[in-house]
Amino acid sequence: MHQVGKCQEIIINYIVIIKYLYKDLNIYLIMYCKNFITTYKILENEELSLSLYQSQLLQAFNLSLFDEKLIASNINNIEEELIENLFIKQLKEKLIQKYKNPLLTKENIFTLFFSYDYFNEFHKCYIKNDFSNFTI
Repeated sequence: MHQVGKCQEIIINYIVIIKYLYKDLNIYLIMYCKNFITTYKILENEELSLSLYQSQLLQAFNLSLFDEKLIASNINNIEEELIENLFIKQLKEKLIQKYKNPLLTKENIFTLFFSYDYFNEFHKCYIKNDFSNFTI
């Protein structure tokens, strides 16, 4: 038992070091699955469509259960990865203009890309690393 605890401690230390090194290299640890196509929007039944959206959002983050902290962390890392992308900058501005809500700012608007309305298109664009055809 003592040996297992020591191994876990060593693994955690390695993860901390790797995260530190990757951050310095502007490489982000993103747990995102790109090898599937979202299909929730093709369903006509709203209840089934919403349920499938929730499942596919979890699938994208390689989760079987909803974990708000992990999802938020991954969304933040994806935003950091795309922070210099001109199309993302423009899309964020369009979202701010569209919703005109003082609670939606440049700092938090990126999370809307993972909402029911935008996740389908964001996922397609993220897989291709091409946001030029993303429409708001």
